[in-house]
Amino acid sequence: MGCLPIIPLQTVVAVGFAFFIRCSKIAAALGTWITNPLYAPFVYYGLYLVGRMIIPTGKKEFEPEDLTLLNLINIGWDFFWLMFFGGVVVGMVLACCTYLLSVRIIRAFHNNRDNRRRVKRLKRI
Repeated sequence: MGCLPIIPLQTVVAVGFAFFIRCSKIAAALGTWITNPLYAPFVYYGLYLVGRMIIPTGKKEFEPEDLTLLNLINIGWDFFWLMFFGGVVVGMVLACCTYLLSVRIIRAFHNNRDNRRRVKRLKRI
């Protein structure tokens, strides 16, 4: 959700979706911080470029001051949809990478904890 061009609604939509699929609301809210004000223009420019690769009909050039939802809609739905589909593609790739990395980190944590418990039990014997 953090990669979608719905700036004022990202956290609300992410937490609502997390509630619906019964997963961590905190993680969902934190995931939307990828588009913080410091580098949102760069993220959205990248989404625009990815969207243009998917839908090559976009004729409007990107302007960083057009980063609010209302401005994007006023510019035109074609520009909004370019960024939206770019955001969906980028968001899905980032979600898969984050999932795989998280699973790996959690498994390593659990393995370390199990090894420490085994060593502790062996020392008692």
